[in-house]
Amino acid sequence: MNGEVVFSDTSTTSDAVDGLIDKAALKLVEKTQPYVAASSLFETGDLSGAMQLADQIINSLPPDDESVMRSYNLKGLVAEKKQENDNAEAFFMKYRNSVFTRTNLGRLRYDQHRLEEAISEYRLAIQLDPKDAHPHTNLGTVLSDQGKREEAISEYRLAIQLDPKDALPHYNLGNVLSDQGKREEAISEYRLAIQLDPKLPAPQNLPVAK
Repeated sequence: MNGEVVFSDTSTTSDAVDGLIDKAALKLVEKTQPYVAASSLFETGDLSGAMQLADQIINSLPPDDESVMRSYNLKGLVAEKKQENDNAEAFFMKYRNSVFTRTNLGRLRYDQHRLEEAISEYRLAIQLDPKDAHPHTNLGTVLSDQGKREEAISEYRLAIQLDPKDALPHYNLGNVLSDQGKREEAISEYRLAIQLDPKLPAPQNLPVAK
């Protein structure tokens, strides 16, 4: 050791040490992958920290850098969390020809119960990047809500084909299959979803034990 301060906290309990390690790791990620660090802050509920780091990225990188586009989308998500929908839309629209923008706008429209506009946004996202699974999953949700189950199933299956490791389209597909009375197929999809993401809630109406 050369006198460098690695940790500034003084607590030595096991939980505190783990917390210090997490803080140090986050600081390292901030330097090497700042958008990943900003996303982590957002996911853990530190909205002000996420917004601050997103602003740092925007102010330090050229406008055509992908991290800047993602940071504006992250600012939109923060604004949406705060129920500042006008600000959210303004941040999203900074890069209107991005699949992230169109997917997030679609979700915003869905939350506002503007389903046809949500569908339009998701279809634009798919046009921008046909290989991105997320807009297919989200489009399936809107179609399912509209009672268009076969169309929803098609979108979920496309999402699964594009990203087999994403639990959500499996889970949502299970919901639609359950609604159609296809019990065994639904259970199979639920099991796959829970294997991929054990934090997902088990459906109450169907047994999905391994």
